[in-house]
This record gives sequence, C-alpha cells and structure tokens, in this order.
Amino acid sequence: RDARGPFPVRRDRRATCGPRHRSPVPPPVPTVPVLRTPTPNPSCRASFTDVQPADYFYDAVRYLYCSGAISGYADGTFHPYSDTTRSQLCKIVILAEGWAINTRGGPHFTDVSPAHPFYQFVETAYNAGLISGYADGTFRWGANVTRAQLSKIVVLSRGWPLCPACPQAFSDVPADNPFYPYVMSAYSHGVISGYADSTFRPGNNAIRGQISKIIYTAVTQP
Repeated sequence: RDARGPFPVRRDRRATCGPRHRSPVPPPVPTVPVLRTPTPNPSCRASFTDVQPADYFYDAVRYLYCSGAISGYADGTFHPYSDTTRSQLCKIVILAEGWAINTRGGPHFTDVSPAHPFYQFVETAYNAGLISGYADGTFRWGANVTRAQLSKIVVLSRGWPLCPACPQAFSDVPADNPFYPYVMSAYSHGVISGYADSTFRPGNNAIRGQISKIIYTAVTQP
C-alpha cells in the first residue's frame, strides 16, 4: 500500500539529520529563508536508464532534475533505490525549496568544514532550524536518513503545523514517539503513507526514489 516502496532497514529514531536533544550547541533561532522558487526548465529532458514511466517516482525525478535539485550519474543512471545521506537530503531540500544559501555563524559541525562539498547546504539547513548535531560536535553527514527523519525535515521545511493530537495512523509510530507529530503532519498532507500491515517502518532508510517522490509532492502542493 505504500506508494514509495519498501527500503533496507537501519534503525535511528533519534535524529533528523542529527538529533536535536543531543545538539552540542543550542539550536539556532530559525531564520526565514529567502525564497527563490525553482522552476523546471521547459526544454529539460530528464532521461535515466533506471527510471521508467511506470515507476512511482518517475514524474518526481523528472521534476526535481529539471529544477536542478537532483542529478544523476555519469553512466546515465539515477540509482533510485540507493540510500540517501543526511547531507544529501539537506542539499535536495534546500534546492527544491529554492532557498538562498545561508552559512552565517558556520561552521557549526567539526566534520563539515567550509571545504566540504555539502557545507553550504548543511549550514543553510542548520540556520533554518531544520537540523542539529550530536554531543561530540559532529553532524555525521554520511549517515543514512530514515523515513521518520525525512518526514520531520520535510514538515519543518514546509512550515506545516505539527499534529500531536491527530489519531494514530501507524501501529509502529505511537503518540509517545518523538517523530509522531511530524509523521502525522506529513501523513495529513498526503506526502507519506504506510504499508499493508498498518506500519510506517520509521527506521527504514529513505532512498533516492522515495525522497524524490515525497519532496516533489510537498513542494508542488498549493
């Protein structure tokens, strides 16, 4: 029943690109990002050998690619079933939202220096209040993102109201789960769904195809 498909499992309930409650520094006061709404290039022709019209993420991949939010590989593939890291998700979200880069006060993480290829996106996400780090001062940029983490960062990036009082929709995301209000908010906006057994599998890794579909659905809503 999940339109986004099943993914390899890796449990990490404590973070959304890094757990807030273990942040080495106080979370920043979120700044309102400067919007530069991305517009797909009408002449763009996204063509990946491993993304076919029948795939649930086909339109999403094409839209985000033509908006400049995602790219493919040199061999003409997209790798839709590959895991996505914390830093990669930051980049996709920032570009999909059309936010101006904001590295004010950085670097905030010992493992994401100004020379890091994802530095500007991680710092922009941090300054917008979307992410934080670990007690050791790291961001762990190469760790994979889970479905629960993806839900949280999409809800925060969209500015949607949280839904802590919504009826429980998934048997494995109870009301006392720290991701519950974010998962339910994302669910109420129709950007996520669950499985036939009524689970959401919040600790499953989010993959490139799934992330493309969810972010595309979120940013193209009225």
